[in-house]
Amino acid sequence: MNKHLVRGLAAAALALGSLSLTACPAPAPYVLPTTAGAEINDDFWSAYYPEFKKDMTWTYKFSSFDASGSVVAEGESVWKIVEVNDGAATVKINAKLGETTLAEETTQLTKKGPSNAKSGFKFQKTKARKIGGVDYPEAVWLSSTNDDGTSDDYWVVKGVGIVAIDHNKDKTYLSLKSKSF
Repeated sequence: MNKHLVRGLAAAALALGSLSLTACPAPAPYVLPTTAGAEINDDFWSAYYPEFKKDMTWTYKFSSFDASGSVVAEGESVWKIVEVNDGAATVKINAKLGETTLAEETTQLTKKGPSNAKSGFKFQKTKARKIGGVDYPEAVWLSSTNDDGTSDDYWVVKGVGIVAIDHNKDKTYLSLKSKSF
């Protein structure tokens, strides 16, 4: 089994483990920074994720690449909310390569954004992106530096959440294939 693919899936699962999807009552509208490198705060995650509901599902395609950029493996990762209590969601993550299950775990979503980001998230820019065959006219590009010194890039869409993650260290890329909510 490709160790980069497994590491990428683990990183994605850890990243999901602490996303904020909790809506605050009547918050002021969140205003994105205009300067690349500006820190993103918890209000961003509240503004950009939909309200948690049981059975919400995000299905991601993941691809692992070798040093030359050639795809070495592709699979699917399904993240499904199985329970919501006091604004926190319990999410079941199931990652498969073909019919082989690579990872299956349950995690909690909180309101801090992905927890593996040592530096927090930094705004880069907003631009139109086509991901998984869907046009997102205002996808937000965030970058982070992880505890191990590596960096990741995230593309986030208001009302959808994370639509793509590029784990630069292990050359693994996740892209939203479909959502159900």
